[in-house]
Amino acid sequence: MGSKAVQKNRIVFYDVVGGPGKPFFSPATIRCRLALLTKGLEFETREVTYSDLRFVWSGKDKPLGVEKATVPFIQKPDGGFLMDSLEIVLWLDQEYPSLRQRSYPLPLSP
Repeated sequence: MGSKAVQKNRIVFYDVVGGPGKPFFSPATIRCRLALLTKGLEFETREVTYSDLRFVWSGKDKPLGVEKATVPFIQKPDGGFLMDSLEIVLWLDQEYPSLRQRSYPLPLSP
């Protein structure tokens, strides 16, 4: 696994599978996937297994730079990584404000 080169201006979305070629199943990644689809952004999905999360992505010296990797995470077009569905959704809205509606509810004004 590991980080492959990102196509220019393309986001890579990492989603968990039970094993290579098996279906995606994590409810934790749905918010991020829906935000990417709602925005109409082109993105590539890469499979990550729990073994990958533990041995390939976890560790301060690994590409994510965190002790314990979790899904979802994305590789941004600039090559940097972002982990956590809410952080990803907020980044998408900040980075692509003109693309469709926001992907999270706005607070109600009093």
